[in-house]
Amino acid sequence: MKYPDPAQLRKISAINHVWGLGDRYYKLAHKHYGEKKLWWLIAWFNMAPTESHLNPGQVIQIPMPLEAALSYLVFYLVLPLRKRGMIPA
Repeated sequence: MKYPDPAQLRKISAINHVWGLGDRYYKLAHKHYGEKKLWWLIAWFNMAPTESHLNPGQVIQIPMPLEAALSYLVFYLVLPLRKRGMIPA
């Protein structure tokens, strides 16, 4: 999955979060998005696929608003895959 370039990142703001013991992506997704199933968006945005890639005290970013982060993914991931016939329209 292509990561946003600096110009694209300017359209997505983020909330800083200091990673602590007991933190989980799904808990942060539930807190900020109201949906724990969106944990992967936080992981992708921070280029850390699992919690084990983070250390206590490390600052991560929660992409906001949710709609902007998801619209990036639709434009740069879903549409190209549809053009290639890899996912249905």
